[in-house]
Amino acid sequence: ALLWMIGGSLVIFLRGARRTADPERRAVLHGVAAVLNGVLTAGIFEYNLGDSEVLQLFLGLLVVGYFAVDVE
Repeated sequence: ALLWMIGGSLVIFLRGARRTADPERRAVLHGVAAVLNGVLTAGIFEYNLGDSEVLQLFLGLLVVGYFAVDVE
């Protein structure tokens, strides 16, 4: 379920970045997608979402990404 949520979020952020004309919003969405990829890549070698600091950063950036997609 977690991989489905992360994969769906990644698709939503990249679609939003492709559809927007605002370069700042596009940069935010690409940055959030890069952080998602980084957390997943680091998670291959270590269980990093179990740490509260990493989880707070991860969930906070998900909120920022969804806010950037939703604001039109």
